[in-house]
Amino acid sequence: MKLTWWGTAAFEVKFDNIVVLIDPWLSRFPGAEPKIPLKPTDITKADYIFLTHGHFDHSADVGTIAKQTGAKIFCSKQASDIFLHQEVPEEQIQIISGGDVLDFDSFKLTVIKSKHIKFGFTTILWRFFQWKVLKSLRSLLRDFTKYPKGDVFGFFFQLKKEALTFCHFGSGGYYQEELEKICPDLFLAPVAGRRNAPKVVAQMTKFLNPKMVIGHHWDDAFPPISWRVSIEEFEEEVKKLLPDIVVKTPVPLEEMEVQSIT
Repeated sequence: MKLTWWGTAAFEVKFDNIVVLIDPWLSRFPGAEPKIPLKPTDITKADYIFLTHGHFDHSADVGTIAKQTGAKIFCSKQASDIFLHQEVPEEQIQIISGGDVLDFDSFKLTVIKSKHIKFGFTTILWRFFQWKVLKSLRSLLRDFTKYPKGDVFGFFFQLKKEALTFCHFGSGGYYQEELEKICPDLFLAPVAGRRNAPKVVAQMTKFLNPKMVIGHHWDDAFPPISWRVSIEEFEEEVKKLLPDIVVKTPVPLEEMEVQSIT
């Protein structure tokens, strides 16, 4: 399996001659760090798109990419309404719910009922009332309201031709009982949403008990409202809870090969 991080919660996953995209958002704001020179119009190959939830930094480019590539979108009912409004063909959209199990030729997918992390509102309010944020408040509010969160999912992938399982969450909220139903080889962990996200998501990782973890969504993708979360702190917290876990730090657009993890 080959894995490429596109920033925020976006991943390209390649295996068995198929391309899976998860939360493929590339329309980063001016000043975003790290800089990622990839645009939605650059994406020409995808077979499936899986969307964890509808917030703009996960979903805003999905319609464009789906229409360019013909990829089928798997998303909530709320998100599907947005894509239909964007004139994505209805046959390219499949509505999913928590608990669904989808069987494909190359993999099996379990849709995990989840929830969004609780935002750190003290931090957000402080950032909103900075002058540079107030100047762009109208456009920021437009992005947040145009793309409602809707239902929130995690995805558990079981690859059929490779001895490998992995799961992806787009936000660090969770139901403990749902996490404890699975034990993935690899966890793509969303380290974002509040100042103590490194500790919150480290605990989430403990409940999943994977062999390897890769943190994502920690980048400063939509300044001035966003900020860089300490991926280093997350990795330290995970190691405290799971000393034997393999921890990898993703580099944007750098392809990683992940084989069976023992």
